[in-house]
Amino acid sequence: MPTDLKSALAALDAHEPLSLLGLRETQWLDAKGGPYQLANPRSVEELAKDVAAFANVGGGLIVIGIATALSTTKRSWTTSSRSTRPQ
Repeated sequence: MPTDLKSALAALDAHEPLSLLGLRETQWLDAKGGPYQLANPRSVEELAKDVAAFANVGGGLIVIGIATALSTTKRSWTTSSRSTRPQ
């Protein structure tokens, strides 16, 4: 299971997105169940906020197609429909 940004990127490069399941969202890791709807101004604002937040901490990873679920102790990735990574 990846423990940092570098190992999470390596898992995605190795076509192993399921290895991200169970991770908590962190300041460098964010999960989105579906793509940003860029025709919607609120969605564009959300994308801008997400990118700005990662820029402020030196980088991060937004994985689209993996949703999160909140348990009593943490928010973790639990399901996968498909994930994409910019080339």
